[in-house]
Amino acid sequence: MRITIVCAHYLPRLGYIEVHLARAFSALGHPTSVVCSSAIPPYVKHLQPSISEGEEKDMDVQLFRIKPFLNIGQLTFANGVRKTVIRSKPDLIIVIGHGKYFPKAVYGLNTRIITLLGDNKHNYAHSSVFSKLKSRLLFSLFKRPMYELAIQKSYKLLAYTPESYEVAGTGLSPSFQKKLGAMDDFISLGFSADEFYYKPDWYATTRKELNIPEEAFLVVTATRVVAEKQLEAYIPAFGSLPKHYYWLVVGGNESAYSKTFEAQAKTALGDSRFKLMNHTNRERLNRILNSADAALYTVTAITVFEALGTGLPCILPPDKSLAHVLAQENLSAAFNPVKGMDLLSALQMFETVGPSSDQRENIRRNRAEIAKANFSWSSIAVKVIEQATLEK
Repeated sequence: MRITIVCAHYLPRLGYIEVHLARAFSALGHPTSVVCSSAIPPYVKHLQPSISEGEEKDMDVQLFRIKPFLNIGQLTFANGVRKTVIRSKPDLIIVIGHGKYFPKAVYGLNTRIITLLGDNKHNYAHSSVFSKLKSRLLFSLFKRPMYELAIQKSYKLLAYTPESYEVAGTGLSPSFQKKLGAMDDFISLGFSADEFYYKPDWYATTRKELNIPEEAFLVVTATRVVAEKQLEAYIPAFGSLPKHYYWLVVGGNESAYSKTFEAQAKTALGDSRFKLMNHTNRERLNRILNSADAALYTVTAITVFEALGTGLPCILPPDKSLAHVLAQENLSAAFNPVKGMDLLSALQMFETVGPSSDQRENIRRNRAEIAKANFSWSSIAVKVIEQATLEK
C-alpha cells in the first residue's frame, strides 16, 4: 500500500508523531511519502535549523517540502499541496495536524483519507487574555472549517489521546459535536523501539557520568522547560521527600522561566539533589532514562512513552489524555500536587523490592517489553493500517 502523510511540519531532528509513523509505515514495507512545508513552528525554532523546500529523503521516506506563502503561529498556508499529493500516487492519505490548514486541499481527492486527532486540553491552555482571544479568532476563521471538512471527508478519524474527540468538538456546532461524540477509534502516542529501549549496563555508567550516588532514587523529567508545564508546582512535593530522592530535569533553556525554575528548585532541594540539563539528542536521552528509577511528567508528552520504552515507571498527572497509560498500573501511577496527591506514595510503588540488581533488571525489562507491545510506533502503525482497511 502506498501511503502519503500530509502535515504542515516534518522535523526528523525532533521526531514528532508524523516522523515516527512515516518511518514505521516504511519499515513495515509500505512505500511512504510525506508532503509537508519547509516551515518551522515558532516554539521549536531554537532547536531546529532552517529547512529548504524541495525533495529529500528521511531514511526510506520520500519528503516533498513546499515553501509556504504565509505562516500565522502554527497555521501554514501553501500552494501546490494537492498537486504534490497526486504526484505521490497514494492508496491511502493520512492527515496529521489538519487544524494547521496546510492539508486543506487534499480533502477533495478521491482517495481514502485517515485524519489523526491529537487535541488535548493543554493545546488550548493560554497564559494571557490576548492569547485566548487570538486562539478563538483563528479557530473561528480557519480551524473550525478544517475540523468540519475533516469530519465530512475523512474515511475515518483516529484519536491518539483519549480526550481528542471531546476536545476537538469544543467550538463546533451541535451536529458536528454529535458526530465526533459517536467516534471512539483510538490509537496512541508512542515511541521508537530502536531509539528507546532498556540496557541494564547504562544504569550505573550513566549515573556515574551524572554524578548521581549509587543509593539515590533518581526521578527524571524530560520535557521543554516552559511555563505551561507548571514544573514549579512540583518543587514543594520534591522538597518534602526523603533525602535519597533526586530530581533531574532534561529540557532547560535560556528563558527567564527556565532560569527561575532552576533557582527555585536548587533552593528547595540543594545543588546535589536537583539537576537541570539542556535539551539533548535522543541517543543521550535514552542513556539518561536508563539511569533513572522513575519518570515524572506534568502534562502529556511523547517523552512519556519514550520513558516507558526504557522500562521506567511513569508518575503522571491524572489527565484524561493519559488515562490509557494510567490504566496499566504496573507501568504508571497518578500524582498531582495541586490536588493534594502524595508524591512519596506514588514513587514508593516503584522502589524495587529487595537489594538484588537482577530482580530490579527483571522487573524493568518486563515493563519495557509491555511498553513495546502496546506503545511502539511499529505496533501503532499496524493499528492505523488495520483501521484504514476496515470497511465502515
